Amino acid sequence: MPAEVGIASQRAGLQSLIDEEESRLEALGFTGDNLLAEPCRPLTPETMRLLAGLLEELYANIAKHADPGECPRPH
Repeated sequence: MPAEVGIASQRAGLQSLIDEEESRLEALGFTGDNLLAEPCRPLTPETMRLLAGLLEELYANIAKHADPGECPRPH
């Protein structure tokens, strides 16, 4: 598989995970933007697993510990 295809596939997978987690936070009243950088090369399966776990934990911590009323609203 060419590197570009692997990168695009991994980026799409991470974006899908982010979109799903953002939807959960939006349902709780949170708003915000997330940016996903374009990687230079494909990540190893282990790195992808760790990154996905990190993202899931970050979003879970936001939902558990943050107050959506304290989030700045766009003007």
